[in-house]
Parts: sequence; C-alpha cells; structure tokens
Amino acid sequence: MALEGFENLQLMDYYNILQKAIELLDLNLDEFIKHRKKNSIQAYLQAKEVVDFSFLDEEFYQLQITSNISEVRVKYIKENLDDFID
Repeated sequence: MALEGFENLQLMDYYNILQKAIELLDLNLDEFIKHRKKNSIQAYLQAKEVVDFSFLDEEFYQLQITSNISEVRVKYIKENLDDFID
C-alpha cells in the first residue's frame, strides 16, 4: 500500500527506498521472523543483524531533508479531491 501511495504521488525516490527494503527483507524473511518471534531485546538485535536497514534509513532521512512530502500530499489531494470526499 505504501509503495502504491509513493507511486501515485510520483515520489519515486521514496518508492525506490521502500522497494529496496522489501527486497532485502524478502531475501532474509525466514531468518528475520525466527529471531523476531523470540520477543526479546537480544532477539531484536539478532534480527537487526540479519536484515540491516540502516543504510536505507539514512537514505530516507536525507531525502526528507531535501524534499517536502507534505506539500506533495496536499497538492495530490487538491488535484484528486473527489477521491477523498464521499
């Protein structure tokens, strides 16, 4: 759903970051879930080692500094008002 939203808003940099995160998680999903199910801080840290999103986090945060996603959302809603009002 978030991918679709970024695509609809033409926020392709955000879309690409999220797509990379999904692909990274998909490659390691079983191992990631195994650790997360243990429900402890140690398990969380182990899961984080299996799938390290930190480089994508950094890309995302840098993008937030250089782009104004709120302005894009407001513009999209104004241009597609009928989709938001019954």
